[in-house]
Amino acid sequence: MSVSGPLTTYAKTVSKCSTTLRMTPAETQQAQRIQAVWEDELARSGGPYLMGELSLADLAFVPVVQRLQAHGASADQFRHVGPWIERLTSRPAVLAWMREARLLPPVIGND
Repeated sequence: MSVSGPLTTYAKTVSKCSTTLRMTPAETQQAQRIQAVWEDELARSGGPYLMGELSLADLAFVPVVQRLQAHGASADQFRHVGPWIERLTSRPAVLAWMREARLLPPVIGND
C-alpha cells in the first residue's frame, strides 16, 4: 500500500531524491530561526558541536536537520551551521541510524 497526497513517509521525506519539497514563507522563517539558535550555540561553545563536544543536544536535532534538508532549507547565511550539519550527518553512527530509520514503516497520525 502506498501513501499519496500531502502525507509522506519518513523515508520519502529524508531520502536523497531529485525533487525537493518546498517550504512556505512561514516555514522558511522557522527554519532560519532554529538555524540562528544553532549558530549562536556553536559560536558560544566554540564548536565543533552545540555544547563543544558531541552530546545528546546534537543528536536530538538529527531528525530536524534531516527534515530541513529534505525541504531544501539553506544554512548558507550561517557560518557555523553548515559545517556542523556536515560533521553531524557524516558520523558513522548517524549514517547507520538513518539507514535503519528508512527501513521502518511510516507512522502517520496519532491513532
